Amino acid sequence: MFLSIANMMEHYLDGRFFKQVKGHVNLLKTLQQFSDSITVVKDQASRYVFGTLRFAQLCRQKEPKEILGHTDEDFFPKYLCDQYRDEEREVMAGTTIYNKKWLVPEQHGVISWCLSSKFPIQGTNNQIIGLCCRLKMVRIAEGQIDPRLTKVIQYI
Repeated sequence: MFLSIANMMEHYLDGRFFKQVKGHVNLLKTLQQFSDSITVVKDQASRYVFGTLRFAQLCRQKEPKEILGHTDEDFFPKYLCDQYRDEEREVMAGTTIYNKKWLVPEQHGVISWCLSSKFPIQGTNNQIIGLCCRLKMVRIAEGQIDPRLTKVIQYI
């Protein structure tokens, strides 16, 4: 089921941010096509201003509106957040990242491999005002993670 742009802006994202985005209607239509994907949009302060239902679920939330205004630190381990921030600095400087491999913690101790692609979002003044990240799950490691593997997972 696809949401209308107006419905999406009212219920699932911070409309103030998107009104600044050059071609924001086209951006939202594109994001709408991936509504079953794991997609998140962040502003310059790395706050979530849009997220799909699947991304909200990855953050252990029921609805996308529950993640708005939050950052990675609210939902993920610090060692991953530090790495996410480093990568986001590159994107905010204008770099697009395609299919970077990440280990992502999910519910019940499951760790999943995913591919992450991120691109900068330009505002109406042609300055970068945020970024979009799309995750694609590629393989799931089933079962509880042995606590002795924490350092290995952090290293990867």
